[in-house]
Amino acid sequence: MSAADVSNLNQGAYAQFENEVSEWVNLGGRVEFDVELAYSGGSKAPDAFFSYTVLGADGGVLFKPIRRRLLNQPGQEFQRTSVEDIGRILEFNQTTN
Repeated sequence: MSAADVSNLNQGAYAQFENEVSEWVNLGGRVEFDVELAYSGGSKAPDAFFSYTVLGADGGVLFKPIRRRLLNQPGQEFQRTSVEDIGRILEFNQTTN
């Protein structure tokens, strides 16, 4: 597997996913996530399937987007939740508990 094979996934959409998870945690959320790697069509570079759930202090689900698949190829996108929206969701949870 070449560095270019891995960089499509690691430096693109998947890196955006990792950054969002980091933001949730940095702002006080608890995140549970699942990542599966799959090789298709004889490729030596994996695609990624992932899902995540943000939990409140009481263990209740605050945010749960749909399961996503990212192909290890250029042009893949992950639409991040903005830092402002993350803050609002966590703040709302704190004021209602």
